[in-house]
Amino acid sequence: MTTPGKNPGLIAGARDFITRVLRHPIGFIGVNLTSIAGVLMVTLFAMESSGRAVNPYIGILTFFILPLIFVLGLILMPIGRYLDRKRQLTAGLTHDAFPVVDLNLPSTRSRFIFVVAMSLVNICLVSMAAYKGIEHMDTREFCGTTCHPIMEPEFVAHGNSPHQRVPCVDCHVGAGADAYLAAKMNGLKQVWHTAFKSYERPIPSPVHTLRPARDTCEHCHWPTKFVGDRMVVRTHYQDDETNSALKSVLLLKIGGGGSEAHTGRGIHWHVANPVQYRSDESRENIYWVQGSSSDGTVKEFWQSGLRAEAALPDSIAKIEPRTMDCVDCHNRPTHIYRLPAQALDEAMSNGLIATDLPYIHQQGMAVLEAEHADPARAAEEIATALRAFYGESYPDLVSNRGADLDRAIAAVQKIYHDNVFPAMNVGWGTYPDHIGHQNFPGCFRCHDEDHVTADGETISQDCSTCHSLLAVEEPNPAVLTTLFPEE
Repeated sequence: MTTPGKNPGLIAGARDFITRVLRHPIGFIGVNLTSIAGVLMVTLFAMESSGRAVNPYIGILTFFILPLIFVLGLILMPIGRYLDRKRQLTAGLTHDAFPVVDLNLPSTRSRFIFVVAMSLVNICLVSMAAYKGIEHMDTREFCGTTCHPIMEPEFVAHGNSPHQRVPCVDCHVGAGADAYLAAKMNGLKQVWHTAFKSYERPIPSPVHTLRPARDTCEHCHWPTKFVGDRMVVRTHYQDDETNSALKSVLLLKIGGGGSEAHTGRGIHWHVANPVQYRSDESRENIYWVQGSSSDGTVKEFWQSGLRAEAALPDSIAKIEPRTMDCVDCHNRPTHIYRLPAQALDEAMSNGLIATDLPYIHQQGMAVLEAEHADPARAAEEIATALRAFYGESYPDLVSNRGADLDRAIAAVQKIYHDNVFPAMNVGWGTYPDHIGHQNFPGCFRCHDEDHVTADGETISQDCSTCHSLLAVEEPNPAVLTTLFPEE
């Protein structure tokens, strides 16, 4: 027993405190849980800081599971101490209902200092885990891989997009505590659906809870800079033996902006002139459009057959109008899924597939559009089909240009696996892209000459409103020869 006049020291105080806690099984479990979880947390913190912990599930273990175990152990220790003292009281080994804390006693003071010191350490560990946990929840890896394979299509598409370095939370979580709490509550709902496999396949689009473009897109893409014209060259390869390239050249009238010179023309006319619309849930079918011009003129356009006696039908009138913003046209700015022809043309234009491989465009399209009985073996089936074609039709090419063929096969396989996800019912064209109007209605959802005002005015479908066609499907457009004579 420690005497009042002798100070046992901090180590002895710690040993005495732990001994008292360990006397009850609950306390014993608590000490072990906290000790093991604490050591693992510090170790994994160090690994994460050094960049060695690359598996996203290690983050979940480090910042969520281990801290919960750590805190559980801390809770069990005083419970164990209380139960032990209660047991002693019942057995008559002590007469005090509550322990007497007298800091004049060196032994009590040592235990108190130890408890305070360890509490500070525990607070630091739990606070660091909480901070790092929140930080980890904001990472692309957490968003994309925690609920694998549900989010696999979006995760892969994000990684291939121009915004791959933009964190998911920059667009999907608003600023402030309210927005963060709402996002995490929605996340709990998603965890529930994941656990019981009640999620939709594919994930519905568009996301109706997405933050407005003014809070996301416009932080980088300034509306006042959407001015002038921009030339775009699109290359399409034919299915003949030489994969003949045809080029289309467009002069896009960007328009928009904030100056008077650009408020009434071009693609981004809507930036300076507010537009509202009513549509179905998919935003594919636009029922009603209201446009406000810079001169204050307001016009309402109804989809043909809907307007009756100067009023919309009740079923459509009760739909809350949406103010048009960036994502109504740029609806896949990040999670981009390409159609096979588009993806193949891009791969060939970027040099990923040698354009002088005979019939590579034709054969690439064939294997991409083919039904694969076992999606897991799609890559193997693509490689087998392409090698079989060239082995039979061009045996010399297989031996002389094997490296080019291998690269082409790898590129075609990647196109398939970047855009087709059978487990989530995501295939070619599952998610429409509203930029332009080549593959999906896009602009023509409104600009279809089928939305009419009361006096018969329609929303124009005139191509020259948004672009000038300088060349259409030409092998050697004169405009490119003039601008780039050396090429």
